[in-house]
Amino acid sequence: MKRIRILALLVALGFALTTTPAQAAGDVTHFSFNGRLAIAGFENVDTSGCIVTRVGVIAVDGSIKADGQPPVASETSVTIDVSDVCTGDTLVAASGSRTLANGDFVMRSLDSATLNGSMEVSDKTSGTTFPVQLAVTWTGIGDVTRTKDQFQIIESGFVLNSHSDSSSRDATAIGTISAGPTNFTPDSAVSASLADVRSGEVTVLHP
Repeated sequence: MKRIRILALLVALGFALTTTPAQAAGDVTHFSFNGRLAIAGFENVDTSGCIVTRVGVIAVDGSIKADGQPPVASETSVTIDVSDVCTGDTLVAASGSRTLANGDFVMRSLDSATLNGSMEVSDKTSGTTFPVQLAVTWTGIGDVTRTKDQFQIIESGFVLNSHSDSSSRDATAIGTISAGPTNFTPDSAVSASLADVRSGEVTVLHP
């Protein structure tokens, strides 16, 4: 992850910055994120070659603030997708997020991070929820990349000013994201990264 866009982070965490009645034309709204995060994507194919499992996990130790919404502290989010590519059926389409307790997520600069704990996820396929256990370790590899961005978008009735200052590093990730006896992540992650981000956006709506 060489560039970190905070809106992409929000999508991953499942947040939606919606316009409230108070945010009428002419309003100015602010959004900011300051903190550290670890991201990993896992993929596994069973011995039949038909069952493909994809898991995404993100852990954030920081502060997300947006006008009209309560501040969000440290959180983790997980998505689990299991499909039968031979039949085209989706077997599991689960996701969930929760606030992290002290000690659940520990990140040491951009060198390493650990995530432990449990959470409930909702499965759209079955319409049920189930608990998952998290035990993932990240190890930074390669060089640290620092990116500073500042840009402005001006369109009819809309102005966006954005800035970010981030340091990121590719990583390896291993561990288990499991439900009962089922381990959804038997292999190491196919992609992973660690990052330290300072980002902010100001949006102006006008007639």
